[in-house]
Amino acid sequence: MAFLLPVQEKPAIVAIDHEPMHRLVLENDYVRVFDVTVPPGQETKYHRHDRDYIFVTLGDTDVESTRIGETPVTLKLKDGEVRFTKGGFAHKARDLADTPFHNITIELKKPVLAAMEACAFPKTCDRRITAGGMEVGTTRLLLGNGSLNVFRTEIAKGAGLSTTYYSSAGADHVLIIALTQLDFTKSGAAQSLSAGQVDFGPGGDFDVDSAEEPRSWIAVRIHEAAKKEAAGKKQSLR
Repeated sequence: MAFLLPVQEKPAIVAIDHEPMHRLVLENDYVRVFDVTVPPGQETKYHRHDRDYIFVTLGDTDVESTRIGETPVTLKLKDGEVRFTKGGFAHKARDLADTPFHNITIELKKPVLAAMEACAFPKTCDRRITAGGMEVGTTRLLLGNGSLNVFRTEIAKGAGLSTTYYSSAGADHVLIIALTQLDFTKSGAAQSLSAGQVDFGPGGDFDVDSAEEPRSWIAVRIHEAAKKEAAGKKQSLR
């Protein structure tokens, strides 16, 4: 007698903005930003990642990612770790740790056409921050392709920083993800972010106040190239 194996039902899949553990905190023409928290031992619903995205981990954690029709993959993630993932798939995430799995997921509204390369040479990817001849911090290029670059900056206790997110050609837009408490002035406007909060705006001057604790943040810089001039001037009608 032949036995029929049970047919596995395809799991229900929701859009990312309908997944209850993904909380939309910011949206504009360039990004959608989600604050994601999965309690210990729990998992998200299956949800779609239709666009390319970057995620920033907040706190050390172990998480299991299961894509439709694929073997689950375990990720051991560190606080402040940043990864880029191509879109076009659906998955669910399960927290394997005894603490919440918390990240900031940055969905990129424009496709990433050039490969995102991770920095493999600290001497060329790191910029030392000095004050009074002493090193007080570091800015590191984590990954990028020129049009989309991701940096992590760390500053020691009692140190400040004045920098600029700016390109001479075209325009830059910058998303800041605070990894610690962060008090700063951007283009003349004072702001304050707690760990895990975000800020988005045009590139420009960025000044971080000194504080009693070290500070750290991620900056995602999106560059728009200047529009090319027309190949020739329009001729006037005769």
